[in-house]
Amino acid sequence: MNLTRYDDIHAFNRATEAFLLEREAQNNLLLGISVDLARSTLYADIEPYLATVSDDGGVMAAALWTPPHNLVLTRAPSEAIELIADDLLAHYPDLPGVLAPSDTSRAFSEAWRQRTDREFHAGTLQRIYQLERVHAPEDVPGSLRRVERSDAELLVAWLAAFEREAYGAAARARSVDRLLEAYLEGRVRGLYLWEDGQPVSMAGHSGPTPNGIRVGPVYTPPEYRQRGYGTALTAALNPTSNSIYQRIGYRPVVDVDEYRFEGVGSR
Repeated sequence: MNLTRYDDIHAFNRATEAFLLEREAQNNLLLGISVDLARSTLYADIEPYLATVSDDGGVMAAALWTPPHNLVLTRAPSEAIELIADDLLAHYPDLPGVLAPSDTSRAFSEAWRQRTDREFHAGTLQRIYQLERVHAPEDVPGSLRRVERSDAELLVAWLAAFEREAYGAAARARSVDRLLEAYLEGRVRGLYLWEDGQPVSMAGHSGPTPNGIRVGPVYTPPEYRQRGYGTALTAALNPTSNSIYQRIGYRPVVDVDEYRFEGVGSR
């Protein structure tokens, strides 16, 4: 078993594509960030950490880190986790956290604590859902439209509000203005509004994979909630809350857990 690091995102994508697509929905975040790295400007000034662990049968684990965010890991056996932890410690000892399927995320955090004496604590506990057929809600007033640059002031405020609600004190370090620009440039991301006389809800998509796309963020200001706007918008995107996902046909795939390492900056 050996670890390989990559300096080129295209080489990493070629090495990992078949492995990641075996569980496309489960690996959607890593696949999506890889597309961003290859095709958008969102991470233009970041040198990512890209690594695989392989044996004679091929790739068995993949890791991707775009500082200052969390390390993203596929599900990995214990030997692969140990190799990735050793390699990261040698080159990036200030790793802030990890996001991976529950068993792998916990195992990596334990391995990191053993190497650094840094305690860890649970961050956002998440669940990946997959949609194959949309059950669109009925009788929700309004319609979908793609955002324009003239919407920028509203979108910056709503994206910032989403970040605060979703992540609290661990809200993303990256600039909301820069994130909005990535949506507006439209290479791999899109952002939409639901309008009922005025904008009442927002949803985006990103991280396209060969057979799907990741939906999010989904945000409805408090004064417009409980009217079905977010559900209608999410369904209309057809590429939130768990209840919205399940009402329109999403089904759970895997739980993923975030752990943050103490003594370094967070997400």
